[in-house]
Amino acid sequence: MIKVKAVYYRNDPILEEEAPLWTGAMKIDGNPSAGILWDQLESAGIQDVVGVYNHSPYLTVLAIQQRYAGHAKQAGLAAVSCAAAARNGRYVVVVDEDIDPSNIKEVLWAMMTRVDPKTNIDLIEGTWSTPLDPRMPPEKRDSKDHTNSRAIFYAVRPFAWRDKFPKVSRSSRELREQVIRKFRGVIPFPGA
Repeated sequence: MIKVKAVYYRNDPILEEEAPLWTGAMKIDGNPSAGILWDQLESAGIQDVVGVYNHSPYLTVLAIQQRYAGHAKQAGLAAVSCAAAARNGRYVVVVDEDIDPSNIKEVLWAMMTRVDPKTNIDLIEGTWSTPLDPRMPPEKRDSKDHTNSRAIFYAVRPFAWRDKFPKVSRSSRELREQVIRKFRGVIPFPGA
């Protein structure tokens, strides 16, 4: 039982992580939605999820280790459907296990080098949104049609020829971390 003595509110509230809040603003919450989504994906039968990260309520990235043809598409469609990401989203990006889903630079690199716009982007209409969506047209908001479209980017090596896909010219994550530790006092590494 809960006894409520008072309810407080603001006329002009600050809605954290909602537009028009700039996405670069410091996050101060402990939003567990990425972990919840990961659990829901596995419960839905999506195999080999290796990472999930929500950069904002509008951008979710999940990393998988592809096991079969159609695995990336299955994961992307499931992410749009799972309760943890079903509302108020806009973009889902599926990446391979070599991409850190929490690192936006790595995610953008994967999108630039592994997405063919014609074949690797799915557009889904009529998905659940919210009246807080800044891109919702006024007439949809007024008619209470709180739906939007979603884009799923499959930023993965094409499964059919993944072994022939060009090798990444990059040192291992472990080696990079070792170099940063060794030379941190000498070289100003960005973000280190």
